[in-house]
Amino acid sequence: MTLIWCSYRIRINHLKEGGVQLSSKVGTSVPILFLYLFIIMIQIFTCLTHNSGEYANFLKKNLLSSADDKNNLKFSAIADDKFINNCNVEWEILEVVKTPHNLFEGYGAKNHATMLNKIINHIDNNSQIVIICDCDVAILKKGWDTMIENLHKKYDVLITPKFSGRSSVYFTSFTKKSYLKVIPDFTPGTKENDNKVTTVYEDTGYKIQDQFKNHKIMFYNLDGFDGESYKRNFENDGLFYLYLLNNQKFITHFGGSHKKNFTSNSTKKWIDNVNKILENE
Repeated sequence: MTLIWCSYRIRINHLKEGGVQLSSKVGTSVPILFLYLFIIMIQIFTCLTHNSGEYANFLKKNLLSSADDKNNLKFSAIADDKFINNCNVEWEILEVVKTPHNLFEGYGAKNHATMLNKIINHIDNNSQIVIICDCDVAILKKGWDTMIENLHKKYDVLITPKFSGRSSVYFTSFTKKSYLKVIPDFTPGTKENDNKVTTVYEDTGYKIQDQFKNHKIMFYNLDGFDGESYKRNFENDGLFYLYLLNNQKFITHFGGSHKKNFTSNSTKKWIDNVNKILENE
């Protein structure tokens, strides 16, 4: 078997008898016989619940408009039985999961984890990078996909940490090899009080950092500003988080979208600011 490592992405245009016809970005074509190609495909997962469809559609538009290679992205979703698809969501829904309806404190984190733990069953055979992100995040840097690919040459996992220092899944990128090796468990930390009421004390995915450390897998933490600093820097009035890569704005997390209609004033301001940053790239 021959493995070709390409310094540029290669797309398969069509099959020809006796071989594969390939074309590069610059338009040249070369017929190659019986070769196995290493093609970096990024599979992006999000979870859908309640009114999250419009946020997810904006996220997909944001990722596509700012990527170097739009053809290399696959958009996959896990939904729960509370998701209301009233906007023709533009993600492929791979599974619908029944989640508890009892509204104890932190039920959203447990439901979120129930969906995330299903991702292992839906990773595409052709994907090389697996990204898990909330539906209310957005990219602030053009060419983000190339930047992540370059980071994964050294690190297996890219994490957006919470400001407590624990890991989160606002936007987390894995090499598929590391994901399948660890099979991360996204269950939040819970405890019972004296009245037998269950509460969540650590958010969804809080322990994945430790899980990967135990396997001696390299991970990279993005730098983050807390919500208050972000509001001052971004001149907005919602709950926001900002993450930097190489001291440049890279990812924003709106947060609390399940409590805000997509047409709310704070959401509109957030979207406008995201688009302005990308326009000035």
